[in-house]
Amino acid sequence: MTSQETEEAAISDVLEAQNSGSADVLDRAGNAILGLVSQAAGTVQADLQEARQVAQKLAEELRASRDQLRAANDQINALTTDVRRHQDRADRADQWLRHISSEIEQKFFGEHDRRPVRRPTPQQNEDDSPARLAFLRRRRDH
Repeated sequence: MTSQETEEAAISDVLEAQNSGSADVLDRAGNAILGLVSQAAGTVQADLQEARQVAQKLAEELRASRDQLRAANDQINALTTDVRRHQDRADRADQWLRHISSEIEQKFFGEHDRRPVRRPTPQQNEDDSPARLAFLRRRRDH
């Protein structure tokens, strides 16, 4: 019997009991109501058990997420430490290069001669002239 059928039976029993005054009908109505209460309690118990299982699963997922977050934070901290260490080394290398450059200028150019070092411009090779290249292309094509 479904819960709706049980409810309808209980209601009809109550109505019949009011009309006939029979104790047997009241007993059936009372028992039907107790059946509905028992059925509702069973449904609530099943829902509660399902809610507990879902809550337990979510708690486990939350713990796993926290562990992943901790691991990620540890990795970020390690990488941050590496970046700082490499930045410090780069800064020290830059200081050494400035010091070496200063020493070279002092030793080779003297303190008073602080002209910027001019680099010679690359001269075009005569063999690379546009006329020469055109001549070579024509020769190759024939």
